[in-house]
Parts: sequence; C-alpha cells; structure tokens
Amino acid sequence: MCIRDRQEFELKVEKVSEKLREKIASLTTRIDTVQRFQPSTLPRAVQIILDAQIPGVYGTIRSLCQYPAEYEVALSAGIGAMWNYIVVENAEVAVACIRHLKKTKGGTCSFIPLDQITPRVVKDGRLTRWPGVIAHALDIIQIAPQYMRAAEFVFGRLLIVETIEDAKELFKERRLPLTLVSLEGDHLLASGLMKGGAQQRLQGQFSIK
Repeated sequence: MCIRDRQEFELKVEKVSEKLREKIASLTTRIDTVQRFQPSTLPRAVQIILDAQIPGVYGTIRSLCQYPAEYEVALSAGIGAMWNYIVVENAEVAVACIRHLKKTKGGTCSFIPLDQITPRVVKDGRLTRWPGVIAHALDIIQIAPQYMRAAEFVFGRLLIVETIEDAKELFKERRLPLTLVSLEGDHLLASGLMKGGAQQRLQGQFSIK
C-alpha cells in the first residue's frame, strides 16, 4: 500500500470511528434517561385514564416528547405539572375521561384537547444570539407532527438560558411574554416573578423512539 492509499484509508477509518463515538454517546444518553424516568411515578388519576384505553387518548406530554437529557431540569422546572397533562383528540374525549374519573372516583387531571386549545407561541430568532441564551424549548423538543399543537401550548413561551443571571439581564433589556428558565431550573416569569433554589428531579414517563 502506497503512502497516499494509506493516508486515505486512515482518514476513512477515523471518520467511521468518529461516527461510532457519536452513536455510542447518543445511546448512552438515551439509556441514562430511560433509567431515570419510570412510569410508576405517574399520578393515580393519570394512570387510571391511560389504563382505561379510551379511544382518542394519546398520552401525557412527557410520554409524547423526546429531548436531550441535559435539559431535563430546565424543562421540568419550566412546565412543572404539565408533563402529566394528557393529550386527547378533542373536547368530547376529554369529557369522556372526566366522566370516567368521576365514575371510578379516580381523582382529577388535566387534558389538552387538540381541537380546542390555542397554541401560545412567542419566538424571536434574535434572542438565540443573546449572551447566555441556549434555545427556545420548542427547538429542543421532538414530538410527532400531529401533537405539535399540544407542544406549542405547553412549551411555546419557554426560553432556556444558561443561568438565572443571564435570565435577569435578558429580562432587563427585553421584557417579553416568556418564561426564562436556567439549566439549573431557576426561572423568571414574564411578570417578573423569580423562583429558584435546589431542584428536585421530577420523574415520570419518557418516550425513546
């Protein structure tokens, strides 16, 4: 093998090795995420509805979404209990679910009827160039197109930043109807209210496809 052929061969090997390293890193992240999210922690009412297998019930926001594990804390702090909101086909299905919970005395939960909700999206591409801004939550979340309205309803006004200090500076300069949430889970609401501290990991279902 001549020197040129050897160099080309080594270059191809390096490219293949790099792709394998990326794939291994991606799979490792997914395995870690699956291990940290267990379905047994769902609220009782949510589990009752999912077990009932009512036609038109698609699942919780968390079960329908995928996202990189490093944004777990920020997203959980930003939307809180909305992870367990149940996405349904329409208002009629939501009513059927509510009736089932009354009948079974199963408690209460929230539903997102795709035919009735109004997506709440505030996006400004210029904000992603602001110091400390990472991304709009909708640019991180992966969800099937048929459920996008639900994602826009939940994540449409959520902007992820590096730190609460970055959120404070951005809020001072650009007061937008957005919730700014840091990677550590501290957040600043559009009203100016700030919340933060030591975050506890929120657990529930997580969809890996």
